[in-house]
Amino acid sequence: MTSADLCRGRCASRLLLLSVLALPGAAWANDLSWAALSAEQQVTLADFEGRWDALDESRRAHLLDRAERWRSLPDARRQAIIARWNELKALSPEARQALRQRWNSLSTDERREALSASPAAQDGTLTTSLAN
Repeated sequence: MTSADLCRGRCASRLLLLSVLALPGAAWANDLSWAALSAEQQVTLADFEGRWDALDESRRAHLLDRAERWRSLPDARRQAIIARWNELKALSPEARQALRQRWNSLSTDERREALSASPAAQDGTLTTSLAN
């Protein structure tokens, strides 16, 4: 096989990939149905099972991305997030509202400073998108 043959094969593969990626969004929707999810994805996204197929495709893709990120976190970090979430859920509605108002009143720099002091920033699991 000559190098020209190899190049043609690679070019054909690339064109096939590009043509598949260029399909309209509806063609991908079947891949995002609840039944098409892996068992692990279904466990992670169990709260959405009843309404999953009714969600917008972009929302399903976003949730799948977040689920993958969650699964990639170290167990200790996941446990810390769950513990913090439970603390927030235990707050009264008034306390949650006050906390939300306090957060919303912070400047961008103050938010970055608060986030950089968090354990997530210290162990590297806090993404820069959250710090903005």
